[in-house]
Amino acid sequence: MEAGLNDPDFFLYANEWDLSIRILARGGKIAFDPAVRALHRSPNGFRNAARLRKITSRNETWIALKYYPIPSWPRMLARVLFWNIYAARKSGLRVSAAAVQGWFLGLLGLRRALAKREVMPAPLLAKYERAFWSFRPVLVPAFRAVIKRLTGKTPIRAQGGPEPRDMASNNGC
Repeated sequence: MEAGLNDPDFFLYANEWDLSIRILARGGKIAFDPAVRALHRSPNGFRNAARLRKITSRNETWIALKYYPIPSWPRMLARVLFWNIYAARKSGLRVSAAAVQGWFLGLLGLRRALAKREVMPAPLLAKYERAFWSFRPVLVPAFRAVIKRLTGKTPIRAQGGPEPRDMASNNGC
């Protein structure tokens, strides 16, 4: 199994998505070890929110272009744009604009993504759509919110799994 190393184009944010997709597509396994810790050079409070959102949006756009079939690009790219703007909403217009800028940078990197393109098996991509916040359907959460507001009850999730997290407070990975 040869999945390679982290793609240097990603630098940071969503680079673990890229690597894990390649590992799982080649039949590899990914294990969780709670003893492993990552050391960041700067605490979260010192990170630049606009830069973070721009890079995250760009890299998630590259994930969609790199691994999803071309007919699904409009759907996946719309989701990446929507959820990155949604995640930035509490941080203000500058961070929301950075999300849009990152999305466009991702589209401008189409040639780079196509050079490394490998369409992944549909079941693996479906798993990523359920697991990662920016690939989730856009209308489902809006529909759930309307139902909750009208009835006072939260509709049961059809797919199961955890509720979507509010990603405005972390890096979205």
